[in-house]
Amino acid sequence: MDKNSNYALVTGASSGIGRYISIALARRGYHIVAVSNQPDDLVELKTHLEKTYSISVITLNMDLSAENSARLVYDYCQ
Repeated sequence: MDKNSNYALVTGASSGIGRYISIALARRGYHIVAVSNQPDDLVELKTHLEKTYSISVITLNMDLSAENSARLVYDYCQ
């Protein structure tokens, strides 16, 4: 992850509000760190956003209700 670029972390990114937030941020040129526990939907989101908006998408397949998962996301983003 390039620390000189603008990234947005979006949880629940593969569907619903999280997906729409990911699209809105991609339209504004943000690269996305997309977190979801739906791996197939994450792949589809990544493909769509990178093709449509020419941005980078990093996907993290993770259930944020699991113990220490939020810490793992935080550590990854550092």
